[in-house]
Amino acid sequence: GGGPGEKDVPVNGGESPISTCRFRRLLPPQKLQIPDLNAGPPITPDKTSCKIYRPWLGYPSLVYTDLPNAYDLLLADLPAAMTEKREAFYFDPDVTTIQIDVEVKAPEMDNGLSKNGREAYYHLFTTTRNFPNDITQPLDLQVEFHDAAVIKFGDAADLGDLPLTTLTSALMLPTARDIRIQVTAVCKEDATLKYFGNQEARVGSPVSLYTRAESKDERNLFIASSPARQFQSILLQPDPPPTLNLAAMMTLNGQTFETPANLFQRFADQLELNTSGTTLFGKPGQRVVFGCSKGIRHTLSPEKGSITFSSKADLIHLWIPTIMLEIKRDWAYDALDYKSFIVKRDGVVVGEIDMVKTLSITAIQDADRSHTRLIFFDAVDPKVFTGAFPKPQQLNYTIEPNFKTAPTQQDAVKNLQMIVPVAVNPAQVPKVVSAGIALSPFNHTDNYSETINRNKVLWIEFAEPLQNSDDDYFAFVKAYAPDPILVTGYTPVPDPKENIPFIPAELMRVITAGQSDDKAGLNAWQRLIPCKEISPRHFIMPLPPGLNADSSELFGFFVYEFCIGHARTWSTAQGRFGRSIRLTGVQHPAPILTCTVERTDDATIMTAPYATPVYNGQSLLFGEPQTEIWGVLYTQVMQADGIAFRNILLSEKRLMAQQQDNQFGLVFLKNKQVLDLYGNCGWSQIEIMQLLENLGLPPESPLSILAIELFKNHEPVAQPVGQDLGKMRIYRTSRLVPVPEICCC
Repeated sequence: GGGPGEKDVPVNGGESPISTCRFRRLLPPQKLQIPDLNAGPPITPDKTSCKIYRPWLGYPSLVYTDLPNAYDLLLADLPAAMTEKREAFYFDPDVTTIQIDVEVKAPEMDNGLSKNGREAYYHLFTTTRNFPNDITQPLDLQVEFHDAAVIKFGDAADLGDLPLTTLTSALMLPTARDIRIQVTAVCKEDATLKYFGNQEARVGSPVSLYTRAESKDERNLFIASSPARQFQSILLQPDPPPTLNLAAMMTLNGQTFETPANLFQRFADQLELNTSGTTLFGKPGQRVVFGCSKGIRHTLSPEKGSITFSSKADLIHLWIPTIMLEIKRDWAYDALDYKSFIVKRDGVVVGEIDMVKTLSITAIQDADRSHTRLIFFDAVDPKVFTGAFPKPQQLNYTIEPNFKTAPTQQDAVKNLQMIVPVAVNPAQVPKVVSAGIALSPFNHTDNYSETINRNKVLWIEFAEPLQNSDDDYFAFVKAYAPDPILVTGYTPVPDPKENIPFIPAELMRVITAGQSDDKAGLNAWQRLIPCKEISPRHFIMPLPPGLNADSSELFGFFVYEFCIGHARTWSTAQGRFGRSIRLTGVQHPAPILTCTVERTDDATIMTAPYATPVYNGQSLLFGEPQTEIWGVLYTQVMQADGIAFRNILLSEKRLMAQQQDNQFGLVFLKNKQVLDLYGNCGWSQIEIMQLLENLGLPPESPLSILAIELFKNHEPVAQPVGQDLGKMRIYRTSRLVPVPEICCC
C-alpha cells in the first residue's frame, strides 16, 4: 500500500524502532468437510460409515498456523479455486478432534431434553473421535444400528436398551427413530491460551447428519399387564338428581357438590385420567393417545392427547368397551405409521389409534418418557341383540399395529375378549288374575285322635306364563299394616311408610375380562316359587324377609309390588327387573293356632292364644281381643263297618281371655297393653262323664280337643261352632289335640 519496506531505514530513529507483536488465533474452525453430504444421507442402514475431512482454512489464516509451506499450499490450490470460483483453501492443521453429539427426534413441544433446550430433540450422548495425523486423510466414522425398545434419556451412562458407545467403538444408534448426528470440528488443546485467543475459538460450527434405520424386532410391543387392566367395559348411569340429602352426604364426606355426581369425573377416575367439562386427558407427565369409534360422538385434539365427548347423554345406557394398553417404547419411537393401530370388533374395523409426533403441554410436565398409554373407546348398545331375548354379549376385539416397514419379528395380533351382562330390563309386565291358599295334605293318626298341622302358603296366579325361560316373577314388600279388625283401642295406627327396594345405583358398572356373574341386585326382590306341576302361571309367595310361619306380623296386610326379573342370566342390577305392578291388601295365611290341654282327675282345661296384631314390634292389643276362641271337645269311636275311627262332638265352649304370666299365673288385665293374650276353658270330669253317658259311650272313651278362632259379630251368636255354625267368620283353627288319659278306677 506504499508504506516502507521491511528492510528500509527508519526516517525517524528511536530507542526501539522495531517491535514484536504476538498473534493469537481468534477464528473458530469452519465446518467439517463431508463429500457425500450433498448427494444424500451420508449414513444409512446400508452405508454404516462416513468419511469426514478437516475443515478448510484460507489466506491469510493458514499462513499464521504452524503448517510448513502454508503459502505454497494455498498457491497450489489457486487454479482449482479460480475454476470453482472460490477462495483458495487448505485443510485446517489446528483441527485434531471431532465432537459427536447424537440426538433422536422427539415429539413436537417436547424441547426440554435437547442440548440447547429449544429443539424437539432428545440428546442421547456425546463422544469424540481424533483425526489421523496426516491432515489430508479423513476420519472414517463407523455406526451400528440396534433395536432398542426403551431408551433412557438424560443419563449418558445408562441408555436403557441401547448399548453404550465407547471411544473406540462405532456409534451405537437406535432403530425406529429419526436420528441427528452433529459433528463439530475441535482444535488442539491449549489450556494456557498461548495459541488461541479464547477457548471458543477452538470449537467450530456443527454439521448435522440425519439418518434412520427401521427396526427388525418388534416383539414385546405392549407392557404385560392384567387382562382386567387392559380391557374394561363400562356402563354409565345418569347423574343422580341434586337433592338436599345428596348435598348433606357430600358435605359430610368433605366433597364439593359436583364431585360424586359428575359422570365424567367417575369415568375419568376409573381410567386414571383427568377431566375438564366433557374432556378427558392424561395426568401430568403421562403421554396418552386416544382413539374412539364412530359409535360415540367425539372430537380428538390434534395431538390425540385428549378427547371431548359431545354430551353426557351420548355415554349413558351404553356399554363402553375401553381398551387400555401401554406401549413398551419411549416417546422417540417412530416405527408406526400414522394410523398406528387398527381396532376391530368381531373382524370389522371400528376405529384406529393415531400416534402423531406431537405432545400436549400437560404430558411434558415431569414426564415419564418410557411408555405411552393407548386408550380406545367403543360403544355397544345393550338394547340391540340377535335373539328373542337379551343374553350376555361376547365382545371380541383385535388390535393390530401398523408399521411403516414390516419388521422381521413381531408379536401376534393382540386379542381381547370379554362377556358383558344383560343391561336391558325385561319387557314383560305381570298381571295378577287370582290368588289363594295352598295347604299341605290332611293327615291324622290311625285312631283319629290327633291331626298334623297343615302348612299354608299364599299362591298367585298370573295372566300369562313367563315368556323368557331365564326370567322369574319377583315380589317386594312395599309396606305393612296390622289388620284393623284385630286392633283394639282408639289410638289410630299411623300410615305405614312404603319401602323402596335397594337396587345398587350402579352409577358406573365396570366389567373386566374373565369376570363371572355377581348376581347384582338379585336379592333386592323375592323370587316367587313356580308351581310347575300345576301350571306355568301359578306361583307360591314366600313369606316376607325376616318372618316365619309363626310371626305375628302375618296377622296384618301387606302392600306388594310384582315384576319380572332376570333370574338365571347374568344381568346388571339396574337391568335386572322390569316394570312393576302394585297390589294392596295382600294377606298371608295367619300363624297356626296352637292349643294345649291339661287333664287332672277333676277337669280337662285347654288354653289357646288370641291373634295378636303388632306394629313396629309392639303389640296393639289393649284389653278385650277382637276375636273369640271356642274350644270343641270330641271323642273317637269306630264306625259301624270297622274300617276307621270317627270323631263325635261332645261339647263346645268359649274361652275366657286372660294374660299369660309365668310368675303369677293367669291374670286378666283390662284396658292395658299386653304382649300375649290367652284364653282358656275347661270341662269337669263329671261333665265329661255325663256327655259320654248321654251318647251311650263308655267313660274311658278317648278324647280330643280343637280350638277355633272367629271374628266377632256386631250381634252376639250363641253357638257359632254348633247350631249357629256359619254365622261368624272363622279366622283359624288348631290341629286336633288328644286329651291325656286318666285312671278311672
